Amino acid sequence: MIPRIPNEAARMMIHQVLVSRDLGGAGLIALRVAHELRRQARPVLVWIPGSGAAEEEAHSLGLTVAHYDPALLSGRRTAWQTARGNLGIFRALLRTGPDSSMFTRPMSTARSSRL
Repeated sequence: MIPRIPNEAARMMIHQVLVSRDLGGAGLIALRVAHELRRQARPVLVWIPGSGAAEEEAHSLGLTVAHYDPALLSGRRTAWQTARGNLGIFRALLRTGPDSSMFTRPMSTARSSRL
């Protein structure tokens, strides 16, 4: 389980959303920015569409990772499926607000969650 975030820090939660589980130039830059923010004691959550090189790099940098369904980025889902998936992400984002836990679901690894 991800530790509870203090109220004042939760208001400033930074969400870094990567569009690929592979690690390219843009993903690497996003992870480096997230790492620097975390080093400055800012709470950061990195969203990655599944396991892969990007997640491995995020963990090596000590970042907290959450997964989202990569199909949300494609046109292969119905409007209903996309809305339902986006609602799941929306709820997870709400849980990072003041006086709330980030996730209520069990973690698949020490620093990962899956929607």
